[in-house]
Amino acid sequence: MADRTDTGIKFTRSIGFKMAAALSIGLFAVISVFSHMEVKMTEKRLMKMALTEATKASGSIKSSLEHAMLAANMDTIQAVVSAVGQETMVEDIKIMDINGRVKWARNRLEIGSTLDRTRIKSCSVCHKVSVPARGSLSIVFEKDDGTRILRNVTPIDNKKECWSCHSAERKVIGKLLVDFTIKDTDAMVSESRKMLIFSAAATILSAVLIGMIVFSRLVGNPLGRLFSKVQEVANGNLDAVVEVKGRDEIALLGSFFNDMVHGIKTYIDIMEKEHVNERMTIFNVCEILKRTDSVNEAVNLILNALNIGLNIEECTVLILKDNGKVELNGFIGLPEDKAHFIKDYMETVFEVASMQVSHEYEDVTCMKDERDKFMKDEVFVAPGDGTELNDFIIAPLKAGNRILGAITVHRIKDKDLHAGDIKSLLSIVATAIAPYFHIGLCLDERKTMKVSPFRAFMGLIGEHINRVEEYQGTLSLAVLQVENYSELSGKIGVEGASEKVQDAGVSLSSAIGKVHDITRISEDSIAIILPMIDKTEASEIIDRAAAEIGGDLVPAYKIASYPEDGETPERLMHKVGFNR
Repeated sequence: MADRTDTGIKFTRSIGFKMAAALSIGLFAVISVFSHMEVKMTEKRLMKMALTEATKASGSIKSSLEHAMLAANMDTIQAVVSAVGQETMVEDIKIMDINGRVKWARNRLEIGSTLDRTRIKSCSVCHKVSVPARGSLSIVFEKDDGTRILRNVTPIDNKKECWSCHSAERKVIGKLLVDFTIKDTDAMVSESRKMLIFSAAATILSAVLIGMIVFSRLVGNPLGRLFSKVQEVANGNLDAVVEVKGRDEIALLGSFFNDMVHGIKTYIDIMEKEHVNERMTIFNVCEILKRTDSVNEAVNLILNALNIGLNIEECTVLILKDNGKVELNGFIGLPEDKAHFIKDYMETVFEVASMQVSHEYEDVTCMKDERDKFMKDEVFVAPGDGTELNDFIIAPLKAGNRILGAITVHRIKDKDLHAGDIKSLLSIVATAIAPYFHIGLCLDERKTMKVSPFRAFMGLIGEHINRVEEYQGTLSLAVLQVENYSELSGKIGVEGASEKVQDAGVSLSSAIGKVHDITRISEDSIAIILPMIDKTEASEIIDRAAAEIGGDLVPAYKIASYPEDGETPERLMHKVGFNR
């Protein structure tokens, strides 16, 4: 047994780190959203207050100027404007007539100038329309240096007292423009934002720290102790016991671990006391398979080992071929004709799903049940016919996600085939030897394979090209691909998806109705050779045949023709998009 002393787990792969990362990301997302909303709401409230105060301030300035305007005291008006302009919160102040001409201003140099209200950015906000609203207006804009300014524009109404100097027809005779600095408001928002960021960071760090401490005490440390005991068991110490504290999930897991180790220890004790001979038999069979290059060479040795070690007097070793046929690879204690009868029986069991008979018959239903057990890798007792064949045990050989075949046992010396321990023992035997059996079959297959299936298919295309060339004819090559093969494999497994494609090939071949050759050239692709058929006719044939596939396959195909698209098998395969 390997010594497993490397128990270190990278911190970035630990549950604690993943939990801390998830907590950090979650808190960051939630706090960021709420902090942003809080900052925006604070800014909105402060700006609303600033707008209100700016409107009030402009109204007060307007009222203070009213007496001087009625008295036409120009010096007093300028003095008030200059005094207001000296306030720290006031960036600029102007009084303009209705045409935008500056009459009084903080900066005396601007007096007499006219503002281009459509080109100045701060003015164009309101003057985008031909006639702006008459009421008091406030806007926020940025100067070229980035300073934010709150501008309030208050109209000066043409009252009855003003008619001595101004036409009574005008409703507004001028406007009071006051620019207020909002540096203090922006500073408050900035400070609020900084405080929220600091609070968020402190909250996240505190939550992660507290979470990791709690996790370490409640989960991390107990899991560490359990993991160390698992390591001890992995290194062969079956006396390892986890101390169980509390009644939570970790304590329950520790209790289950203790029960599991106790069960393993008990089972090993029983095996050492009662099944030494059987275990040696399994070892011998595996050694035979390890040392041989062919399953066929080892079958008789395996049968002899089973006979000597397990007292099996009658049994067969059967191989299940890809086409559903069963091959008899060896037998012991049985007449040859009976061994072949068993092989034929197993072949019928496997193919019962495709038998064209009513499933109401009791014997067919029985065979169907046995086939389901066989395909589930389940050791079971199959009922015989009571005359030529008595009840017998079937132990499927499964490896590489496929059923390779089966061992059938018909008699064991001084044992009842229906006994539960017999089936358990044969299950262990089948499980132990199946991987070696699989390797041996693969080696046998490689020895008999002269050329790869793909190269053989390329050669077949070449033969067809040579034939149609003699008659100056044409040839079409179609490659049909199952586009949802990967999705199908994820749903029903690779074996199930492969069976679907194989069945689709059979359906295609039946539906084509023309002379053709059909070959599966990859896990999801089927190629069809249609000699003496041009591309147009081939497209119609494949369309019609593909419609017969149905089910949950999504087929798509491409067609190339000789000599139009290429004169060699390689060029035709390249044309249909299949490169290898």
